[in-house]
Amino acid sequence: MNYSRHHVTPRSRIRKSKNTVLLPEKFHDSWHYIFGDLTPIETIFFLKELNARMHKKRIITKGEIQELREGIKEGRNETEPQKRTKGKHQPTRS
Repeated sequence: MNYSRHHVTPRSRIRKSKNTVLLPEKFHDSWHYIFGDLTPIETIFFLKELNARMHKKRIITKGEIQELREGIKEGRNETEPQKRTKGKHQPTRS
């Protein structure tokens, strides 16, 4: 079985040397075909929103899926609890 190096958080969005895991090559290719360069947390929001849309529509186009992915990356998604700021966690007030 062939393996390939997968960046847990896309290297285009973070520069961290210990950010990789070896995955079976076909799984890795499939992951990026479906999720592009979403982070693990963004992937969860993507799946939740896609699931909601699948219950409302019979056809979801490739363009709609791409738009959904980009919207999640930019923080334009209703299922996301709060808008992120460039990788920094917003402290909560008591």
